[in-house]
Amino acid sequence: MKILIAYATKSGTTRICAEKLAQLLPQHQVTLADLSVIPDLSPADFDFTVVGGPIRMGKLHKTAKKFIEVSTFVPSKYAFFICNGLSDGTDEYFKKNFPAPLLESALVYTSLGGELKPDNQSRFDRFLLKMFIESNRENEDFVMPTIYTEEIGRLADKIKEHI
Repeated sequence: MKILIAYATKSGTTRICAEKLAQLLPQHQVTLADLSVIPDLSPADFDFTVVGGPIRMGKLHKTAKKFIEVSTFVPSKYAFFICNGLSDGTDEYFKKNFPAPLLESALVYTSLGGELKPDNQSRFDRFLLKMFIESNRENEDFVMPTIYTEEIGRLADKIKEHI
């Protein structure tokens, strides 16, 4: 089976998640596509499509959003994932950034977590991120965001079950 994993990334976390997902599908022909580099792909050329992107300030990466808007997806032949450092509001992120009919007919959509990497940010974003981390250091309930490796495995299992 031919599987497309198309992703957009800002700090590299979404790429890492896409690569981990691809590694869990070794028996399939997987094409990893960074949408900022390879934008002219069509889900119609694949048996299954996964599209992922980061959420920043509540919004899906514009390259991933554009790919979703211009692509035609076959019901139950695609999945979506987001990378969001703070998992509060994940359902809202999907509702706000993805058309409802696409979410309803997707095999699955999920958050794969995220990371806060100041060194991978622009100067201003690095400053804001460091301030955010510092302001939460003494908050006992604060947990540094991480990639949800188990969720990547669940996503791979759902894809394998379906195709």
